[in-house]
Amino acid sequence: MRFHVLGLGPIGCLIAYHLRQTVSKEHSITLIHKSTKYAAQAINPSTKLSYERNGIVVQQSGFRHEPFDHRPGRAPSRTTPIDSLIVCVKAHHTVNSIRALVPRLTPDSTIVLMQNGMGIYEALIRDIFRNPDQRPHFVLASITHGAWLKDHMHVVHAGVGGIQL
Repeated sequence: MRFHVLGLGPIGCLIAYHLRQTVSKEHSITLIHKSTKYAAQAINPSTKLSYERNGIVVQQSGFRHEPFDHRPGRAPSRTTPIDSLIVCVKAHHTVNSIRALVPRLTPDSTIVLMQNGMGIYEALIRDIFRNPDQRPHFVLASITHGAWLKDHMHVVHAGVGGIQL
């Protein structure tokens, strides 16, 4: 299975870290960076995702990296299908972000919406996935963990919470 994490802010990094800790290495986890610059930095073998809790830093590797390709009207540079897309971008960026990934999504794909906000699923159905037969599966999530970024790909887990699906 191919997992993709879109949105590498505090929640995206927190989810990516724990996903890589949990999922077997045979399943790829691709981090979709907001720019080519950040993706290029992450490809450097010395760059790892850092997770910090109570002052203890643990680093995690084993990710694939790609830039977010959001150029309107152009064919996407990546064509690898996405099995599971975990969306951690801000709610107001979700529709346009997913629109850019539509060529890589199928009715067998699963999209997990990991942002707190209302009406996002309805907007996606109305604006992008009108045909139920061609629509990916959706999981709506609400997260109460507290986290912040100390640096790019260095998340501090400041408060343990939960995830409701």
